[in-house]
Amino acid sequence: MATVGDSNAASPREARTRPLALLIGDEELILLGNDVNALVESIDKLIAATYDALRRSGADGSRVEISQQAIKDYEELAEVLSTSGSRLGDPPVEIDRERARLLRQVVADLDGYQRRELTPGLLDLRKRLATGV
Repeated sequence: MATVGDSNAASPREARTRPLALLIGDEELILLGNDVNALVESIDKLIAATYDALRRSGADGSRVEISQQAIKDYEELAEVLSTSGSRLGDPPVEIDRERARLLRQVVADLDGYQRRELTPGLLDLRKRLATGV
């Protein structure tokens, strides 16, 4: 796992070209590769911002531990999104409560702080996350 002193926390990921099926509650949602890439890029930016904030703040042990757990959770989500289900016939990625919480934060950051326009697929994801898990 990366630590607060790491200068390059997020490792480069290969861009996704194929769609990804997500299972949210009992409904399946297909995201285009570009939508998944936008989510992964946003996750990488959140991770980098967390590292920067920790370095600037001189955080104590408990804050560092909590932040490192959040970073680990985001890294795992990015890995799942970028590597799962390379074919539409593959089983969908199940979005449990924890993944849904993380994805809500990622989509909110994309739309708010990063000021990126959400595609129809990401708007549908936000809607389903709000009601489905």
